[in-house]
Amino acid sequence: MDSQNKQRLERVLKSFLIVILAIMTVFAVVVVYLWNTLDNSYQEVERIPNNNEKNVVSNVDKNVLEEPLSILLLGVDGNRTEVGRTDTIMLMVLNPKDKSITEVSLPRDTYTEIVGKGYKDKVNHSMQYGIPTVIATVENFFNIPIDYYVTIDFKGFEKVIDTIGGIEINVDKRMKYTDVAGNLYIDLQPGLQVLNGEQALGYARFRHDKLGDLGRIERQKKVIKAVLDKTLDIRTTKYIFELMNIVGDHLKTDIPKADMIKILTTYRDATSNNLSSLKVNGESKRFGELNLWYYVVSDQERARLHDLLSEKLSKGQGE
Repeated sequence: MDSQNKQRLERVLKSFLIVILAIMTVFAVVVVYLWNTLDNSYQEVERIPNNNEKNVVSNVDKNVLEEPLSILLLGVDGNRTEVGRTDTIMLMVLNPKDKSITEVSLPRDTYTEIVGKGYKDKVNHSMQYGIPTVIATVENFFNIPIDYYVTIDFKGFEKVIDTIGGIEINVDKRMKYTDVAGNLYIDLQPGLQVLNGEQALGYARFRHDKLGDLGRIERQKKVIKAVLDKTLDIRTTKYIFELMNIVGDHLKTDIPKADMIKILTTYRDATSNNLSSLKVNGESKRFGELNLWYYVVSDQERARLHDLLSEKLSKGQGE
């Protein structure tokens, strides 16, 4: 190789090295920023033992880059310092090997045992006793272990949607509902449109039609898919810092910081194509002293869901 070509090669290699170092520097800044932000979100809770076949104790050591894991996602109407109520109870199974996400949403009116309290009630009423009771109650219902939990309050949800510039949703019907006490105001016209944070929250929470909570669950799935697709092209831009600030202010979880970063890195390019859903089949019935509506799920349906979720959790282990 003559000296001129050698110098040209050295310049190319030098330029390439500078680019690599720049990328590593940006990545390091993001990781450090995320690490510090997650300090505000981490909140470990003491687990309540269950009498199910798994009898799970909290936070079993897992390799989140190799093993499937289960995460309980709760949408709450309180802030980080309040217990609040939950409108969204969603169990997700993540498999890092194929980057799949399997979710099942439990209707808030599902009639089930409130673990440790000695009675049955709507599953969302378990929230009044705190996160540990919610986790134990959902674990007992599906008879599977829950590795981690995540809660996000409604204000944080709105801010995420606003930060990414809204989401495109085809609203299938006129939606209008006002609940002054619950600070809920929904007023949407039908048609394809871009919803801001407040509108998207109203869309996701609306249940005042013949489908009730089941319709709301389907709308929540549409919102999650829209967010996944909308954020795909902005996850490495300036928005990432704004989103991390929102996470720090409005999200709580017991996922360790190091594992959280691994999970976010694994699923950084996930879209709605990675997401599949299971449906909880049941029947709405009125009963009890107050003749309230409950969503009743049979033992056979619970066993079906248990088998499907257990298969998802065991897939990839030992391979």
